[in-house]
Amino acid sequence: MNSARTPESPAITNAIKTFERHGGILRTSELLAAGTHESTLYQMRDEGLVELLARGVYRLTAKEALGQPDLVIVAKKIPKAVICLVSALNFHEITTHFAYAVQIMLPRGTRRPVLDFPPIQVHSAVPNAYEAGQETHRIEGVAVRVTDVEKTLIDCFKFRNQLGMDPVLEALHLYRERKRLNVNALMRYARICRVEKVVTPYLEAVV
Repeated sequence: MNSARTPESPAITNAIKTFERHGGILRTSELLAAGTHESTLYQMRDEGLVELLARGVYRLTAKEALGQPDLVIVAKKIPKAVICLVSALNFHEITTHFAYAVQIMLPRGTRRPVLDFPPIQVHSAVPNAYEAGQETHRIEGVAVRVTDVEKTLIDCFKFRNQLGMDPVLEALHLYRERKRLNVNALMRYARICRVEKVVTPYLEAVV
């Protein structure tokens, strides 16, 4: 006698509802905590109802394909991560450069996370610099932390030796063209990140 569940079984129906309440993306631990058995999850995977995005992160296939899957995976796997630097410049659409890995900021002293996918580049900051300028955006129902435009620019100046000045200056130019120039916010973040003397002449040139 075949006792395998069908897609219409109560266990799968409840699991699908759990996925839908969370925007269609869940970590395995979140699904198990909500009462779904591991075998139900694996059956859903085998039947194409869910797909594996990264180790321990599943997406309901009935949902539209992700537009920014890397950011979503990072947010689900590393809740404290804040998307920063060139990755944040891309998010805010003020760069033509691309990072080879998702660049994230974590509080100094945080244990360095390891992901199979996507590749990540971790930067650390003291508490006030880490907390400053954080925005939370919903991407496919998932809360993703990203530095705001002004904090992103200042972080780029802070890490200019690693990034090179080309993407920094290009981002400042595109920011001046496409966004509302907020000198007060830029200088506030510059003081927090201790790059006020570095940033000031560049801002004077664009104001």
